Amino acid sequence: MLKKTFSYLNSSLQHESLNRGIWNRLEGFERNLANFYEVKVRIEVLFEGHCEVLPSGATIPSGFKKMIMWDGRVETFIFPNSDTKGTDWQDYHITE
Repeated sequence: MLKKTFSYLNSSLQHESLNRGIWNRLEGFERNLANFYEVKVRIEVLFEGHCEVLPSGATIPSGFKKMIMWDGRVETFIFPNSDTKGTDWQDYHITE
């Protein structure tokens, strides 16, 4: 069943330290929220400025905007698609 449903339609090229670091920890926060609330997440893939194009033709995004909605709240984060070691996901929180 997994082979039948797996595709890359819901994937994006993300820097390794972002994906395995603060992005992963923010997903943990979302899972914890889901124990208490209905949680909705919206992710926008950003292509701003010069974006590298790989030999395969894939374009590497410049960053990601993530909105987490629960209990009437909306929290928004903008992450660069770069090395984010030494930072915390809360460092990327923005107010709109």
